[in-house]
Amino acid sequence: MAPVIRAFERKREVNLRLIHTGQHYDDNLSGSFFRALNLPAPDINLGIGSISATTQVALMMHGLEECFTEKPPDLVLSEGDTNSVLASALACSKMRRRYGHIEAGLRCFEYHMPEEINRTIADRCADICFAPTTRAVTNLAFERIPTSRVHLTGNPIVDACQQHLETAKEESRILQTLALKPEDRYILLTVHRQENTADDQRLRNLIATLRLLSDYTIVFPVHPRTRLALMRNELWLELSSMQNVKVTEPLSYPDFLLLESGAFCVMTDSGGVQEEAFSFRVPCITLRPSTERPEGISLGLNVIADMNPELAVKAVARYEARKAGDYDSFPNPYGDGHAGERIARLCMKYLRNGKRERHVSPEGPGHVLVSVDNILRDDRVLSYLDPGGNAAISAPLSNRRDGWKAMVVN
Repeated sequence: MAPVIRAFERKREVNLRLIHTGQHYDDNLSGSFFRALNLPAPDINLGIGSISATTQVALMMHGLEECFTEKPPDLVLSEGDTNSVLASALACSKMRRRYGHIEAGLRCFEYHMPEEINRTIADRCADICFAPTTRAVTNLAFERIPTSRVHLTGNPIVDACQQHLETAKEESRILQTLALKPEDRYILLTVHRQENTADDQRLRNLIATLRLLSDYTIVFPVHPRTRLALMRNELWLELSSMQNVKVTEPLSYPDFLLLESGAFCVMTDSGGVQEEAFSFRVPCITLRPSTERPEGISLGLNVIADMNPELAVKAVARYEARKAGDYDSFPNPYGDGHAGERIARLCMKYLRNGKRERHVSPEGPGHVLVSVDNILRDDRVLSYLDPGGNAAISAPLSNRRDGWKAMVVN
């Protein structure tokens, strides 16, 4: 959100309030980011902390209700698929406050995943959906989200990468701390999602993968949830004994950005890290059965290995065979580095129009919603203009889950 916050700070007619739910409360996963990104301290911190997901969402909604009652906002924004996003979307829906969801339309079609539920509900509640990619736009169209609510903006994650890499190169000392040289080949590993940390067998598969990759130096910043899960399963001692694995605490944003940009490849179950890796043209191995960011897979810089040791090793071998510069010519499908400014500009336009009614009618000039239904053989088309209202984009896309197809055309 940092690029969006900065863009709003440049617009003097906006009074910006930053609310921290406290979902991430560890200094390494919260306070250090505010400092590294030069963000102002939050105006309000709800201090929710680590509790059960249902209690967490309920307390967040209650805290946000008090904030919205005390100082009613004209527009509320949140980004991603966390419990904080779900709580803010539901609170706005119940209190009839206008809500914008950044990273709208991302889908992996794994509906047992908490993140998939969170982002789907947030999109349903949103008055404005800021979609990062053309595939995300198409996903929203198939879910019958009115196109008048949808804007293709790119993802501000890409903005943040571009804005902070040079600073990270100047300030970070993480390579020295880990006894690495810039030319060293290492794999950067992150694991934190519930589907991995709550499953004993998947954690054992992770350890087996690291054993098979013993010829590589692996840097593993361990999330607190992952550390507890490994200790619970008596795998922590085995991990700590691996000579090729450099286990660290969660890293600051500059440290992580520097490591990520220089890695041979990244292994992760994170969504944002997949986008960051592509932004640096660093190959990625996704440790999940699916991804809501398939663009990298289509372009050859991401492989889904799930938690299968054999598939992970094959993916590493595939990346070993690639030549330098193989993927440098592709434009970044996740954004051009101007998403934050684009989102702020669209929000200002929305507010200036004085739209008081939530969920306005989908009818309007230049927005015609249609689809191609393979079963009914009903050929209709989705028309979508770019954020500036200029040229339309063209991208044939498909939804693997139920066989629907769509084309974004002029």
